[in-house]
Amino acid sequence: STRLRDWLDSGNTGQTTVDTYVPNQEPTGACCNADTSSPAWWCQEVTQAACDSGADAFFGGSCGSAPCATRCAAECDWCWTGTVRENNCPVSWDGDGECDCGCQFADVDCLGCANAPYMIGGAVYDNCADPLGSGVAGVPVSVSCDGGYSGTVWTVGAQGLWTLAGVPCGTCTVSASGTCYVGSACPPAACNDSVVIAVNDANQGSNQSLGFLQSCTPYDMNGDGFVSIIGDVPCFVSCLYFNACDASCFACPCSEVTCACDCNGDGFCSLIGDVPCFVDCAYFGNCAASKAATGGVASTDGFTVGGAVFEDEVDPLSSGVSGIRVEVQDEKGHVVGSTETSGAAGLWQIDGLAEGRYVVNLSEASVEREHVIDSMTIVVAAAAEAANQSLTVRYEGKKATRTDVGRPAAGR
Repeated sequence: STRLRDWLDSGNTGQTTVDTYVPNQEPTGACCNADTSSPAWWCQEVTQAACDSGADAFFGGSCGSAPCATRCAAECDWCWTGTVRENNCPVSWDGDGECDCGCQFADVDCLGCANAPYMIGGAVYDNCADPLGSGVAGVPVSVSCDGGYSGTVWTVGAQGLWTLAGVPCGTCTVSASGTCYVGSACPPAACNDSVVIAVNDANQGSNQSLGFLQSCTPYDMNGDGFVSIIGDVPCFVSCLYFNACDASCFACPCSEVTCACDCNGDGFCSLIGDVPCFVDCAYFGNCAASKAATGGVASTDGFTVGGAVFEDEVDPLSSGVSGIRVEVQDEKGHVVGSTETSGAAGLWQIDGLAEGRYVVNLSEASVEREHVIDSMTIVVAAAAEAANQSLTVRYEGKKATRTDVGRPAAGR
């Protein structure tokens, strides 16, 4: 077979039953002879028995001067450790029905997946000395696996537990923003908010005990350890409405501001995504809100744009202007989406936009006509999601002043 020839030709010398094949030279060994019809020599199976004997000796007997067990585990069908194929296997071998060891990937065939799919889970807590009593609810935990599988759940209850069912066998990355994965020590020596796991039969216990230590308090914009109106609202407003994320506001030990302000768990801070849950927490004490309960959920088909229209720069959260009409036009002038601002914060949101350049028009209807109070050009793309979901305009009667000058480029 091709696989057997490849194994035999991978430098497995030290066995009398294995060839010493060199490109363009006549091969030698019990499993090979010369194919004189070809200008390049290649390995031909002389007899199946002879080749089976060579394979059995390689996997079950002495591998040159080192026992086979020190090179590959017993479950390996093919051992490429110590050969020219080590860390250089064809990717087609991953999951083809035979367990290949010593490759640059962890072959799914080696994992033992009789019980697939699996349930994985764990907890998020904020006190190493009391993990059972310090669980944190409302933390988004995301799972992405080789092969395209992905899923997100939120921690719940006093223990901050999370579970995700239907996870396929293979290699997956588990991430919890604003946390540190806890392995064998709490607190961990290094803070990483994600961990790569092998999902299989053997790891079912450990994969249902994945612990994360919360490294800062969500919504705690000034980093004083708790959420309050006087402490956190000014920083939240300064950052999200006016793009003035003063470093003094962010004392939480995280590498990014998103640790505190990304309360809907979409990976970035924005008005339409995070204002509803921030207000619910800071003003009403409902700090364990899930993404599903916040509003401002990103569209699964295309990109989402949005923002707020307000009157008072000192208090934009509660001086929002409702009833302002918003239209989004493409480069040909076609209206591709429309809505109106609503709620105490004057928020608006339009979903499902493709990448490209658009004009956003905000207008106020009057008895005589519709009066355009502001118009802006944006470029919709993955790199501009945060900016395009935080388009702020201060309403001044029949005119408006844009307040998001200096935001990360949104195409303006």
